[in-house]
Amino acid sequence: MKQKLDQWQDQKFGMIIHWGLYAVPGIIESWSLCSEDWITRDSNSYYGDYKKWYWGLQKISTP
Repeated sequence: MKQKLDQWQDQKFGMIIHWGLYAVPGIIESWSLCSEDWITRDSNSYYGDYKKWYWGLQKISTP
């Protein structure tokens, strides 16, 4: 196992795929879900409505 890991690391290639609900509408991470004042959202909707919309994405998400 160690030999295979060493061989893989020597190839100098790696990829991390991180998938979440925010990927469906193309939001960068889920910071927009935070209720803090310093967070900006690409939406003019009320925070509660935005949160319902965000969590509703799981109904249409099929990763």
